[in-house]
Amino acid sequence: MKWVSALSTRPSLEAAVDEVIAATQAALGATPHLGFVFISSTFASEYPRLLPLLNERLQLPALIGCGCGGVIGNQVMATGKEGREAQEQASDGGTTADRIADRTADRTADRVTDRVTDRFTDSESLVELEDEPALVLCLAHLPGATVSAFWLDEEDLPD
Repeated sequence: MKWVSALSTRPSLEAAVDEVIAATQAALGATPHLGFVFISSTFASEYPRLLPLLNERLQLPALIGCGCGGVIGNQVMATGKEGREAQEQASDGGTTADRIADRTADRTADRVTDRVTDRFTDSESLVELEDEPALVLCLAHLPGATVSAFWLDEEDLPD
């Protein structure tokens, strides 16, 4: 069993989703079976877009989440800038560009994994954010477990 999480403060929802997915997948290194997502109320107007963005980029059997006024997590800075620059610099029509991009992506993923691992073991790197753009994604690899999603209506809950 392995759990990982990442927090992004990107003001663009797409950029925040891409950042937390890249960081958590690099750190997890396995197929995720369960996910939790927490999105700050600063993104309230974009709540309807979150699940389609996550589903497009990440295949999960079950995802649980909520909108909130504040989030807590380990902030990860993974821009992928180096990968884009390598693709732009190569100009021979694809072969070299693809090799450079692959090598660059591998190095970037290694650095992200190292940074993520360091932050998971350092409780002083925890960040609490309120009233600003923030997105936290937590993924779990649960080998041998069966994950089943279900729905509860408010009427079904006891008083």
